[in-house]
Amino acid sequence: MTTSRLAGLALSYSMQPFRPRFSLASARDLFSFSGWLLASNIATVLLQRVPHFFVGRAFGAQTLGAYSVASEIAHLAHTELVAPLNRAMFPGYSRLVAEPELFRRVCTEATAAILLVVLPVTFAIVLFAQPVVRVLLGPQWGEAVPIIRILALAGAVSAVTSNNLAAYLALGRPRAPTLIIVARLLLFLGLVFALSGRSVSGIAFAELLAALGSMLVSLPMLLHALRLRFAEYLSSLWRPVVAAFASAVCVYFLLRTGSEGGSMAVAVGQLMIGLPAGLIVYATLVWGLWRMAGRPETVEALIGRRLVSAISGQLARFTRGAT
Repeated sequence: MTTSRLAGLALSYSMQPFRPRFSLASARDLFSFSGWLLASNIATVLLQRVPHFFVGRAFGAQTLGAYSVASEIAHLAHTELVAPLNRAMFPGYSRLVAEPELFRRVCTEATAAILLVVLPVTFAIVLFAQPVVRVLLGPQWGEAVPIIRILALAGAVSAVTSNNLAAYLALGRPRAPTLIIVARLLLFLGLVFALSGRSVSGIAFAELLAALGSMLVSLPMLLHALRLRFAEYLSSLWRPVVAAFASAVCVYFLLRTGSEGGSMAVAVGQLMIGLPAGLIVYATLVWGLWRMAGRPETVEALIGRRLVSAISGQLARFTRGAT
């Protein structure tokens, strides 16, 4: 890690003629922003690790292992899909601060894009937790299945809230994300004593309820900061929500006859049948709802054009290669 930092420092000097010098002239201005970020990062780390402390202390090492693995799988949609998007959204938001109308539109569309991707992945994790665990980890990890299902929903809520936090930072309000994360941490600590009892699922439910509480606090603050009405905000978000929920219901009934504790062959069959079916149903519903809404110029239209362009390009290259 040290070598990486030193190499990056040397490269920065070779690529940029600016030569910084030591000065504390702007220390107060810098720390007024970065100090809140430091507090936010500390609270985020605690929020990620405190549940594991409770599980390990109350239920032992074996259950802690299952909980840790479940947490990793459940948060895949957030860590692998949304976190990279948010890293790109912050500088994008920062360029739009002087244009409030455009900022509102981009923020809403970014949330719609996150829901469009995260919700189907989340429902897939919830529905296919048992076959995924059996295929990837083995039957000895069955204890992780109900935890994965609960934490996957918490991860989806966190994914939406994280976009709000990026918007606060771009607006120059670093205090808001810090207070929201600290409030979520305190809410979790209060809930965990009430829900944990003798079941590790209670701790997972505490995480889910704390995430929902955080969103209920964060969203009104964002709407107020952007001067955006809730109905206008919801108008761009309802289609992926409805499509994801409806496709999840369809897949659930499709696989309901399968055995929850079936063999490896059953688990593989559920994945091979259920995942493509869910994807087809979800894409069809999103397209149908978008057409019913009058084909608005939204993120669905942008993604659809990109997909059509990519498929057309691949077909053109294949045709040229064949001839």
